[in-house]
Amino acid sequence: MYINKVNRITTFMTLQMFEQIKRFFHISAPVSSLPRWQWYHKLLPLADELRQRFQQYLIPATDVAIHEMMIRFVGRSFHTIAIPEKPIPLGYKVLALAERGYTFGFIFTSRVESFSDPNTIPSHYGPIKLSPTSQAILQQCLQLPY
Repeated sequence: MYINKVNRITTFMTLQMFEQIKRFFHISAPVSSLPRWQWYHKLLPLADELRQRFQQYLIPATDVAIHEMMIRFVGRSFHTIAIPEKPIPLGYKVLALAERGYTFGFIFTSRVESFSDPNTIPSHYGPIKLSPTSQAILQQCLQLPY
């Protein structure tokens, strides 16, 4: 007898119950008006907690790198990116600061918006005119401990 292990949840929960949980479960409180560049706002509490935990367990040495990571998503969104050469060809692209495979920090990117939050660059750097990619790299480097 063949049992589909992917759908085993159906033995414990009805479709209606799953849809209600999906509808009412939120990581953060729903907000009606957000800046366009902050499309990932609902994930911020979880992302901030992950970022804090990642930085708690490792102090990067000299071999740090900026990596592109893809998060699979096949729904409809203006912010998904298609890169056919990647193992995950369609989804959300995340720029990660990593060392030897360990993610130290990350930022979300978008196809239609800038790579980074313009408000995260400290004002003591003065009026810096950088490309969006350079802003994202500077934003990642500012996460490194001094």
